[in-house]
Amino acid sequence: MQDKYSGDIGDFGKYGLLKTIVTESKGTIRLGVNWYYVTREEGRNGDGNRISYLNKGNKAWENYKACFPGLYDDLKIIVSEGRRISQIEERKVLPEETIFYSKPIPHAATKATKRLNDRETWIQESLLHLKKADIVFLDPDNGIQLDVSKKAKPNADKYIFTDEIKAYYDLGKSLIIYNHRDRRPTAEYNRKILRLRSYVDAWDDIKVLRFKRGSVRDFIFLIQDEHRSLINHTIACLTKEPYDFLYTEYCFLEGRDMTNTGKYWTHPSVVAFCGGSDPIELIIDRARDGVMRALEQGWTGPPFDPFKLANYLKVETVPNEEVFDAHTLPLGPSRFKIEYNPNKPRARKRFSVAHELAHTLFPDCGEAIRKRKRTLGRSEDEWQLELLCNIAAAEFLMPIGFGSDLEKEHVSVENILRLQKQYDVSTEAISHRLANITGEPCIIFVATQMSDELDASYRIDYSIPSRSSNMTIPRGFKIPSQTVLSECVAIGFTAKGTVHWGSQLPPIKIECVGIPPYPGHYRPRIVGVARTKIPGKPQTNEITYLRGDALEPRGTGKRIIAHIVNDKTPNWGAGFPLVIKKRWPFVQKDFRDWVTLDRSNLALGNIHSSIVSEEGLIIVHMIAQHGYGRSKKPRIRYGALRICLENLSKIALQTSASIHMPRIGTGQAGGNWWIISGLIDEALLRQNNKVTVYDLPGSSFVDNRSAVLNLFE
Repeated sequence: MQDKYSGDIGDFGKYGLLKTIVTESKGTIRLGVNWYYVTREEGRNGDGNRISYLNKGNKAWENYKACFPGLYDDLKIIVSEGRRISQIEERKVLPEETIFYSKPIPHAATKATKRLNDRETWIQESLLHLKKADIVFLDPDNGIQLDVSKKAKPNADKYIFTDEIKAYYDLGKSLIIYNHRDRRPTAEYNRKILRLRSYVDAWDDIKVLRFKRGSVRDFIFLIQDEHRSLINHTIACLTKEPYDFLYTEYCFLEGRDMTNTGKYWTHPSVVAFCGGSDPIELIIDRARDGVMRALEQGWTGPPFDPFKLANYLKVETVPNEEVFDAHTLPLGPSRFKIEYNPNKPRARKRFSVAHELAHTLFPDCGEAIRKRKRTLGRSEDEWQLELLCNIAAAEFLMPIGFGSDLEKEHVSVENILRLQKQYDVSTEAISHRLANITGEPCIIFVATQMSDELDASYRIDYSIPSRSSNMTIPRGFKIPSQTVLSECVAIGFTAKGTVHWGSQLPPIKIECVGIPPYPGHYRPRIVGVARTKIPGKPQTNEITYLRGDALEPRGTGKRIIAHIVNDKTPNWGAGFPLVIKKRWPFVQKDFRDWVTLDRSNLALGNIHSSIVSEEGLIIVHMIAQHGYGRSKKPRIRYGALRICLENLSKIALQTSASIHMPRIGTGQAGGNWWIISGLIDEALLRQNNKVTVYDLPGSSFVDNRSAVLNLFE
C-alpha cells in the first residue's frame, strides 16, 4: 500500500469488506492490518488516480454511496486533504479496536543480503505486533509473489511472499490477502491461489471475493475453523444487493478435478508448479505466455528460433562440446544458462534448447538442479517433469497459430515424419500442432513403457484429441505389453495395427513411431495416431475470408464488428478505429465517455460494446495495443488480446451474433496474423462462433503460407 492510493476505488472496496466482516461478527473478532507500507519513490505512472467514483459527475456515484455511505464520505474527505495512509487510522475509518502495523517495508539497503535480513526483521516485528488480532488483512501493492527467491529484488516491497503468508496462518490467524488481478491467463493467475492449498486443511478453507469496479482486485481468504461461518456469511452478504454492484465471489476451482491431479502427478517440482491445477494446461499457458512476451519484444518467425527466444527470456545459451545434448545451470536467483552440444544435428539442438528453456518455467528450477547434483541421479517420477518440458518445447518450436497451412494434411505417421523434417522440429512438436488444427477425427498420444523390461506394460502419458474426435484416451491409461506399440523397438521404427485395449475403449486403429526416451531410460517413447470407426463430431467453424468492408458486415441477424484500440488514449486518430469514428461519430463518443467514467477502464484486456443500430449491429472495442505511434517493437499485446477474445466470445454467444473484423492487430499494432488467427481459433471458433475477416479490395495482404516451407531449407 502507498499513500497515493488512499481513498481510491480499491480502498473503497477494501474498507467496505473489512467494516462488514467486523460488523457481522458482532464484536467477537478483532481486526489486524499490515499495510505492507511502501515509501519507495516511483515514477509517475497514473496509479492512484482512480477517484472519479467520489464525484457526482460519475454516473454511478449514487450506487457507490448507497453501499457504504459513511465510508464514502470519509474517503472523500481523505482525498481532499492530501491522501495519507495515516488518515485511515486517524479518522477511524476502520473499527476503533483495529490493530495497525504501519512500519514501512525496508528498501534502502543496496545489498541483496541486507535487504533480505531487513525484510525478515520487519515481518517478525509485524507478527509480534498483530498477535492479538483474530483476522489479519495483508495489503501488498501488487499481491502475492510465488517465487521467494525474488524477495531480494529492489521491487520486492510491492509483494507479499508465500512464506510470509504461511507464517501468519500458522499463528492461527484467518487471513484476507489483497491480490491484484494481473493480465496472465486465467489458469496461470489461479496458480497463485492454488499454491496456498498446502497451508490449509481443505479447499473450503480458501475463498476469493472479487472487487470488480475499476481494475479487478481479489481478496483471498485463508480461513481458520473458528471464523468459517463468519467469513462465509460476510461473502454471502456482499454478493447480494446492493453490494453485488461491487463484489462477486470468484470460483477459482471451477471445472477442476483436484483429486485426480493429486493421484497422477507426484514429482515435487510438478506439484509445486501446478498447485492442484492441471499441469499440462498450465505448462501450455506458461509456454505461450513466454512466446507472446517474446513476440511483443520483436521475436519473429517462421522459423521460430529457440536460441533467440532464450535471449528474449533472458536465458544465456552457450555451446559446450562436452555436454551430451543440453543442460541448464543456475546463475543466481531466477537466472539460468543453457549449455548445449553444438555438434548435434540442427533439429536436435533446437529441441534440446527449447526443452531446457521449459525447465526454467518451474519456480524451483534452480533448487531442483542443485538437488539433482547432490543426489547424483533422477527420481522415479522424473519422467513427469520431462513430459511437461517436452510439451512446452513443442509450444516454443511451433507457437499457437503457426502451421495453420497443415490443416488439410492427412494425419499419418508417414506425414508426421515428413513434416518433422520439413519444419525442422521434433516429432512430438509437429504431432502436437497437427492434433490441434486437423479436421480429421483422431487422437495423437504419447506413450511410455513403464520400465526397461521387455515385457513391461505401456502408459499413456497424455493424449490430444482433434477437434472432431468423439473418443478420448485417459491420461495414465495402462496398455498390456503385447501391443502394436511394442514393435517400435528403436527411435524411428514405425508400426501399424488394430488393437483392443479393454472394455473402456472401442477397437482402435493405431499408427505409431518410436521417439527419444526420457533421460535415464532406454526404451523409446511412442508417438501414435489413434482412430476408431465412431463417426467424428461436426467440425468447428473456420474463419471466412472475404474481400470487402468490415464496416458492412455480410449476412443477416445480429452482427458484431470487433476491432483493437490502444491503452493510452480514448481518442481515435488512425487505422480502423478512425474509420469507425468517421462513419459513426457517436461510437467514438460512447467509448470516450466510458473511459472518462473511470480511467482504469482503458486497461489492456478490457473490452467495451457500443450499440450501433436497433437491428442488432454492435461494435466491440478490444484494448489490446500498448500505446500508439511508431515503434521498433510490435505494440500488440497477445495476452490481452486473448482475454479480449474470450470476453468477445461470451457476448457473441449470449446475443447469438456473428463476428466480423478486419485483420485485427496487424496494422498499427504490428502483430503476426498467424498468431492472432490461432487465438481467434481457440477463443472464438472452438466455442462455435462464426467469424468473418475482411480484406479491402486491392489490399496487399497475401496469405502465402505455402512459401513458409522454403524458410526451413
